[in-house]
Amino acid sequence: MRVYATQRHASAEPAQRATAASPPAHSSAPSLIIDSLLGRGMWVQALEWACMSAPERLLEVVDRAGDALFNLGEHAYFLGRLDALPNDVRNHADILFWRFAAACAIGQHSTLMPEVVRVLEKDTAPRLRAIAALAVPSKDTLSETSKALSALESPVTLRSHGYALGFHGDRETPLLMFEEAMRLADLAGADHLVVACGIDIAQMELTRGRYFESQGWARWALSEVDRRRVRDLPRRLSAIATLAFASILIGDLGTAQESLAEASVGDIVAGVPGLELLTSSKGDLHFLLDEYDAAEKLYRAQFNEAPRGFAAHTAVDLICLALAQGKILEAEKLAGIAYALSRTGSHQEEALGLLTRGIVLSWKASSAAEEVLSEAHRKLAMIGQAFHVARAAIWIAISRLNLRDVAGARSILLQNRQFLHALGHTGWKLLAANHPRLEELRGLYEASTNHIQLRLLGSRYMQTQDGQFQLSMRNSEILALLAANPSGLTAEKLHALQYGDAGDANRTKVAVSRLRKQLPISASPYRLETLFDADFIQVLSNLESGNVQDALDLYKGPLLADSDAPEVVRLRWHIEESLKQAVLRSGDPDAMIELGTLLEDDIEIWLAVRAILPQADFRQAAVTARIRRIRAEWNSP
Repeated sequence: MRVYATQRHASAEPAQRATAASPPAHSSAPSLIIDSLLGRGMWVQALEWACMSAPERLLEVVDRAGDALFNLGEHAYFLGRLDALPNDVRNHADILFWRFAAACAIGQHSTLMPEVVRVLEKDTAPRLRAIAALAVPSKDTLSETSKALSALESPVTLRSHGYALGFHGDRETPLLMFEEAMRLADLAGADHLVVACGIDIAQMELTRGRYFESQGWARWALSEVDRRRVRDLPRRLSAIATLAFASILIGDLGTAQESLAEASVGDIVAGVPGLELLTSSKGDLHFLLDEYDAAEKLYRAQFNEAPRGFAAHTAVDLICLALAQGKILEAEKLAGIAYALSRTGSHQEEALGLLTRGIVLSWKASSAAEEVLSEAHRKLAMIGQAFHVARAAIWIAISRLNLRDVAGARSILLQNRQFLHALGHTGWKLLAANHPRLEELRGLYEASTNHIQLRLLGSRYMQTQDGQFQLSMRNSEILALLAANPSGLTAEKLHALQYGDAGDANRTKVAVSRLRKQLPISASPYRLETLFDADFIQVLSNLESGNVQDALDLYKGPLLADSDAPEVVRLRWHIEESLKQAVLRSGDPDAMIELGTLLEDDIEIWLAVRAILPQADFRQAAVTARIRRIRAEWNSP
C-alpha cells in the first residue's frame, strides 16, 4: 500500500496544516522549498507554499495535492483554499476543475456553474467539461464527454464518457473505460478514483441486470476504501448505496440493512451528485420493512430536492409507495407532474415519465395501461437500464393479469427473464410496489421458467433446468420447425420441410422418436409438449411489435447457418431480410454497424451506414475500408 509523506502529515486538521506549511516571514526562496517538498512527495505542503508565495507554481502541484486531499476527504478545506486565490488564478481551467470537483463532493457545485459555463465557452478544459457534463446532465452530455475525452485521456474523462455511454444504452464500452481509468488512477496514486472506478463498474453491472456481480464490485470498492485508507466520505457512501441496492434486488436484505446501518441520515449530503442512490436505498429498505412513513420522508425529500430534469427519476419510488399505501389520487397527481416534466428531459426521463403514468394506470386496471407501459419498456430497453426494464415488464404482466390474459403475462415475463432471473423476493416486492397480485405474478414466472430455451441463432444448443445441451444439426432442424409451427406437424409434413422430396417420412419418425427421449414431443401431429422459447421466434416477434433494438440484441447470427433444410433456409433468409430492412428503416448507424458486423459481406448495410454517418465521424474510414474489402472479394477469382 502506497502511503505518501504528505498523506501522513496532512492528517491534521486543515488549520493545523496551513499553520505548519506557512512560510516564515524571512523566507526568500519559496521555489526552492517547493522543490524540496515535491521531492519528498509532500504535495499538500507544496500547494500551501505555492498558494501563498509562488502562484506561478500552482499548476505544477495542484493535481497531486488535489488527489492527496481527496484521499483524505478534505473537500471543504481544499475548496476554501482554492477559492481564496486571486480571480485570474482560481478561474484557470485546471484550478476551476478542482474547485468544481471539491464543490460537487459537498453539494455546492451549483454556485460555481456560472464560472464553469464561462470557462467552457472559450476553453476545451477537458476534465472540467467532463465532470460538469455529468454533474448537470442534459441531452448534450454524451457530446460533451466525447469532446473532453478526445482532448485528453485521463481517469476523469474516461469515467465521464463511460457513464454517458451507459446512459445511452452501451453496455460494454463503459466497463472497458472504467477499467482503464482505474489503471491510470492507480498509477497516479489517486486512490479515491480507484475506489470510484470500482463503484462505477458496480453501478454499470446494475444497469446490465447483473445484480450479483454488482454486489461483488461494491464489496470490493468498500474493501479498497479501508485497505487504501481513503477518507473520502462520498466515495464510501456511494459504495454503501450501491451494495445496499444490489442486495435488495437479489433478496439479500440482511446485507442491505447491515451496510446502510453504516450510513446515518446525517451523512447524506443534499445535492452531492451520485449520492441520490443512498437516499433512495434507505427509502427502499423502509418500504420493504413496511415502514411506509419513514420511506415517504426520504422519497419525498429526494423528489423535492431533485432538479427538474430528474422529476420522473425520483417520482417512481414515491408513486409506487403511494400506491402501496392506497393513495391512488396522490399517485395519479405525482405521475401527471412527472410525465409532464419528463417531456423536455433526457431520453431516460422520457421513458421513466411514461413508466410512472403506466404504473398508475395498471394499478387502476385501466385497459390503456399496456400501451403506455410497452412504450416505456421499449425506450428503457434501448437505454439499457435493466432494473427499470424489469419494472416495466412486471407492470405489463400485471396489466395483462388484470385483463385475465395469463398467457400474455407469462409471455412478457419470459421475454424479459434476462432482467428478472436474478431478482430475489425483495427485488420483486420493490419493483412491483407490493401489488396485491405479486405472489400470483411471481408464481406464474417461476412456473414458466421451467421450460426449454432453444438457441439456434449463431449456435445450436438447448437450455433446460438440468443444464445446457449441444444439439446435432438434424435435431436442431426438427426443433426449429416444431417451434415455428406450434400447432403441430404430421410426420410427412415435417419430413418435407426438412428434406424436401428426398427419402421418406420413416426417417423423420425415427429421429423424432429418439429426440423424444430428451424432451416431450406429442404423437403425430408432432408438437413440443412443454413451455419453450426460441431465439429466432423472439426476434420475429420483436420485429412485428416494432422493437428493433430488442430483436438486434437477440440476433447472434444466422439461423442454423450450415443447414440445407428447405424450410430452415427460407426461415433463415426471412429473418435476416426482415431484420435488415427494419434496421435500415430505423436510420440508426450504430444498429446498422452492429448488424453489418454480424452479416459481414452485406454491402447494402455498409453503404447505408456510410451515407448516414457525418463525414467527420471517426467511423467513416473503417466503414469505407469494409466496403472496399467486400467489393474486392466479389471481384477476386
